[in-house]
Amino acid sequence: MCKELTAAAVLIPLMEIDPAMRQNLLGSQEREFATAMAIHVYLRLRRHFRFCRYGVEASLKEVVEQIGDTIWTAPDQIITAFASAGAADSAAASNYLAQENPQIHFRHL
Repeated sequence: MCKELTAAAVLIPLMEIDPAMRQNLLGSQEREFATAMAIHVYLRLRRHFRFCRYGVEASLKEVVEQIGDTIWTAPDQIITAFASAGAADSAAASNYLAQENPQIHFRHL
């Protein structure tokens, strides 16, 4: 049985992303930064969760694309806060991003 991916599961890996890497998103036209962040989140979560989409196991590509799309398409004010050196702003933006992954589900291993 698959359950929806919760924001709490994604929040910590997002907050672990190096501040210098987060800053690369500011004004960048390179989607690779968002993809690298998505891979980090996936690698941290895959130890404990199996990702599913429409009831079947999702591929690495599907999961990374979904998380990367969420980061890449976030409003500018969210990305600015996410890249901020201020812990409170960065945490609030991470929380926003963590809540924006509704199509991926997980199964606890």
